[in-house]
Amino acid sequence: MNKYLNPFKYYRGIQDIFLKMLSYKFPLKKSSKQSVYLFSVPMHNNLGDQAIVYAQLQFLNNVLPNAEIKIIYEGLYASAIKSINKKLKLDDIIAIHGGGNMGDVWKIYEIERENIVHAFANADNKIISFPQSYNFTNTTEGFELKERAKTVYSQPKNLILFARERLSLNKMSHNFETKQSIELVPDIVLSLNKRNNSIRREHLMTVFRSDKELLENESKTIILDYLKENKLDIVKSDTVTKYIPHIISNKNRERLLNNKWEEFSNAKLVITDRLHGMIFAYITGTPAIVFDNQNHKVKSSYKDWLSDVDYIHFADDYSIEELKTLIIKYMSMNDFMGAPSSLITLESYNSLISSFKTR
Repeated sequence: MNKYLNPFKYYRGIQDIFLKMLSYKFPLKKSSKQSVYLFSVPMHNNLGDQAIVYAQLQFLNNVLPNAEIKIIYEGLYASAIKSINKKLKLDDIIAIHGGGNMGDVWKIYEIERENIVHAFANADNKIISFPQSYNFTNTTEGFELKERAKTVYSQPKNLILFARERLSLNKMSHNFETKQSIELVPDIVLSLNKRNNSIRREHLMTVFRSDKELLENESKTIILDYLKENKLDIVKSDTVTKYIPHIISNKNRERLLNNKWEEFSNAKLVITDRLHGMIFAYITGTPAIVFDNQNHKVKSSYKDWLSDVDYIHFADDYSIEELKTLIIKYMSMNDFMGAPSSLITLESYNSLISSFKTR
């Protein structure tokens, strides 16, 4: 594969080889400290997911400053489980990466999570799934995988599931019978604050998805046509990068995210249908017009956590003319900086903090 003609596939191929090499690094080193095993850490090029990793690591370092955080990358769980089972201490915690992949839409990640939960079902240790969105579809495959998940998640006595919006909480609570509670907390990235008062806002930025979560929307089409007709200064961006040569490095992850957050900070207005497009706009204090996605996690997250933010606008709540007025308003403003939501505080994460701190 030529790295110049198709750099993403080229570098992803290198990462796949590196993953196989990493599997031989297990067993993990034994430690006298409390260990948190963070499973299913992604290597892919979605910076929304990478921001979740970044925020999870910050969260764990703040909540458990004396614990040793051990990262297990996606696809390596089988080798890691064999090693961990031999040295698991009573206060060790099994943690699983959060995001939007609980269900059959992103089936491979759901199956991995279920295999991890099943592997530690008989242990006395806590198994904590960071905030997730529920995505089981009303299809044969969706039903079959949901029934499998229902069985697996009912087995452990110490499994705690977290939903990142109320829509997912209701579906998890209705469909899963866990021995512990299912809790609601915001997406972990919403705990970050990346507002930079020294920024200079210059242009309008669009951040639109093109994958299977895309929801066609007539209003979105009309607004995009309006932007083209008025020849506004538009930068097309995405929360998915073209390729990531070395994403497994925490240093490179932070560098890539800081570059993306600076890009958001340079925008006068962001128009997006990506959940983390909305979240990146919020944590950088950037005005945004937000369209929904196919499974409605964007709308649900907005209504639960950002509905009091006067610079994040959910498009369905406005007419086309009102949306055009918002665009004109923000494009005429200089260096606007939005304030944090009153709905997202440290207390918003109390149940997640407690789950890690209590024995």
